[in-house]
Parts: sequence; C-alpha cells; structure tokens
Amino acid sequence: MFIKRLDYLSPPITFYHQGLLFHSSFVSGIISIISIVLIIILTVYYSKELIEKKNPKSFSYNTFIEDSGIFPLNASSLFHFISISSNQDFNNNDGFDFSLFRIIGLENYYEMYLYDKDLTHYNHWLYGKCRITDYEGIGNLIQIDFFKGSACIRKYFNILITET
Repeated sequence: MFIKRLDYLSPPITFYHQGLLFHSSFVSGIISIISIVLIIILTVYYSKELIEKKNPKSFSYNTFIEDSGIFPLNASSLFHFISISSNQDFNNNDGFDFSLFRIIGLENYYEMYLYDKDLTHYNHWLYGKCRITDYEGIGNLIQIDFFKGSACIRKYFNILITET
C-alpha cells in the first residue's frame, strides 16, 4: 500500500518482513503524512515574514561592567574614519579640505549644541587628516589611497578635565 511506504516512524529491523526492512502500518503512514504536511505549512508560514522582510526583530543583551578599562580610538581597539564620496562612485574618496571646514563629533544630540553654541560645554572630538600611522593594523581592510583623503580623530575635549 502507498501510505505504508510513506511511513517514517517505524523503526528499521534486521530481517526482512514481507520484503521490507521495517514493520510499517497504515496509522504510522498517516501520522507521517500529517507530520510532513504540518512541517511544510509551518516552514512556509514562518519564512514568509523573513522573505517579505516584515516585522524585523532583533535581540540584544546589555550588561554593565564597572571598570571595563581603557579603549583607545585607534586601529588596535576602536577605529573609525570619515570619508566623502560622490553619489556615483563610492570607491573613490574625494577627500577633505580642512581649510574650508571642520568635522566635530559630539556625544550629545546636535540640537543641544544649537541651543547654546558653545563647544566648551560639551565633550567632543575634533577630526583631522588621517596619518599613515593611523593605517597600521588595518591595511588588509581598506586601501591606502582611499584612506589618505579621510578624516580621523585627532583630539578629544573632556569638559571635566578642562573645567578644573
């Protein structure tokens, strides 16, 4: 019978029974068919959100560490840089002209700075032209020509240190 051949529940045996290496039954064949259909339905149902990119979910775990140490902002610990590219070519770095403008990184929201416009009230970073020494340790990640025109952190101003 066809349903007995779809039986995936019956355990295998070591001798032939009516030409088969397992004892199959009609009930276990029906249960196997129901299980396969249910697995297919649930797979389609739960993968539909993933395929259609609906309801994205992310899980994270946060914990507080009292003294995590010092992490310098360089290639050995936490490194980043800023580059400017045209909309057409993201692989070409157009570079910065620091005689025309400055890049300042703030810990607070930009709107807070606009309220009083005094940088001495905020912790902030000043960016400058990247140096070759900033490139050490990350040469396998980016190209030196792209990196030369970028901006890296040069100075950090801490309001707690400057107030004393």
